[in-house]
Amino acid sequence: MRLLETTATADWLARYNASVAAVLPTSFDLVAARGEGSWITDVEGRRYLDFGSGIAVTNVGHCHPRVVAAVAEQAATLLHTSVVFRHAGYIELAERLGRLAPFLADPQVFLCNSGAEAVDGSLKLARHVTGRGAVVAFRGAFHGRTLASTSLTTAKDRYREGYEPLLPGVHVAPYCIPVPGRPQDEVVAEALTGLDEVLSRQSPGPGVGAMIVEPVLVAPAGE
Repeated sequence: MRLLETTATADWLARYNASVAAVLPTSFDLVAARGEGSWITDVEGRRYLDFGSGIAVTNVGHCHPRVVAAVAEQAATLLHTSVVFRHAGYIELAERLGRLAPFLADPQVFLCNSGAEAVDGSLKLARHVTGRGAVVAFRGAFHGRTLASTSLTTAKDRYREGYEPLLPGVHVAPYCIPVPGRPQDEVVAEALTGLDEVLSRQSPGPGVGAMIVEPVLVAPAGE
């Protein structure tokens, strides 16, 4: 959707195009000025209801007071330590997250900056622990924009276009995506058959160190 551009929006968009690398496409020609709860206000002062919740990241709303207070408190206490030394906040958060996984005997936590970094870290962990290099991903998923996570991504061709050769040892299997008019058990059976073929013909099971799944997918347009 293209929004009505007035002078302020057009000026900001021109500055964006001139200064920001044209790597990440955006959904709307909207230049946000601030957010509050479920609302976004643009540089023109117009308000929009954000149904996407910041691609599901701001699920407590934009600029929730408790989140703002926590960020301000941390910024005033300690900003960055890298691997130079440990700090109390990291340890406390790891302990708290570990308590959310009571099904693990001794849970340990590694904090990442992004989902793509978490995916890359998971691949390294799987290869290190299993000694197996192959990974099975599923058709239609998005896992990130790093080279490794791009190799696992087949949501759209433009995510991969121009970046080959990608990570070797990645095998893509069909996924069970609900299709209107088709019985669910039929779709499941077809996806499992496709997975069996990948494991038997492309990457035998003993060579696979991990499978990665984006659990919620929708059928591409036209299917």
